[in-house]
Amino acid sequence: MRVSIAELTVKELPALPGVYIFYDKHSDPLYIGKAKELNKRLSSYFRQKLESSKTRAMIAKASELEYILTHTENEALILEGNLIKQYRPPYNILLRDDKSYPYIHITEHEFPQVKFHRGKQSSKGQYFGPFASSHAVHNTLKLIQRVFPVRQCSDSFFNNRSRPCLQYQIKRCNAPCVGLIDKNTYDEEVMRLQSLFQGKNTELLQQMSDKMLAYSENLEYEKATVLRDQIRHLNHILEKQNINSNQISRNIDVIALGRLLGKCCIQIAFVRGGWQYGSKSITLKGKRLSEDEDEQLIENIYQSILSR
Repeated sequence: MRVSIAELTVKELPALPGVYIFYDKHSDPLYIGKAKELNKRLSSYFRQKLESSKTRAMIAKASELEYILTHTENEALILEGNLIKQYRPPYNILLRDDKSYPYIHITEHEFPQVKFHRGKQSSKGQYFGPFASSHAVHNTLKLIQRVFPVRQCSDSFFNNRSRPCLQYQIKRCNAPCVGLIDKNTYDEEVMRLQSLFQGKNTELLQQMSDKMLAYSENLEYEKATVLRDQIRHLNHILEKQNINSNQISRNIDVIALGRLLGKCCIQIAFVRGGWQYGSKSITLKGKRLSEDEDEQLIENIYQSILSR
């Protein structure tokens, strides 16, 4: 169904999955998106105060809205992708559903939590990223949990525990919620995790090895064994992530542009402290540009990413 923006009543839209298309006054698509519940998603575009300047600009140009109902959210996702490929709306490049890139957040707490984060970095603590996708964040969290069993549960879950949860049983958490690890030891785990994200891999491994030897000399074999296993897991992770971190030890974004058969592909790789946080690719159609125009295209797209 297609309706005028001026006559649109968001509350009357169906709470069903589907795809929506914003059109300008010339009936050209401005932006195509999908939603699990159309009424909730579309209502977010018509709030009195929109934080994103790009969203405000798109809504200001929008003259009509069309929505197409689907049976499932997956159908909506497939239809959205097909329509974007067909129409190449300008604001799908600029907005990408207005989602910012995800980060890992180590909270400021007596026993800090490590968690997925997207959006404004308003809470206290340290943020590491950006990652290319939410999948990259969740995969990284699973990997590091095997090495540094810092809690990933929410504060409300943490505050209401009377006995260790399953994560403790499978050795993915040290159960600070019920006092099975003291604060100093827990803080050491957090500092090691921070060093990993900061790219201090060599120093971190050396510190852990020295501590393991000290435990062994003091006949604290159980603690030495724990550190030995952590070092093994960490070496395994670093082998997977290695991108010649001796040469790339700072925070950089690597950008490449290529053209073939009338298409342009821009690839951006995110590197933080020698740790590869994933990559993002953007494919565009258009005429062959000069080198100066290529540089401007890369700059415009990269700035749009940074502003999310």
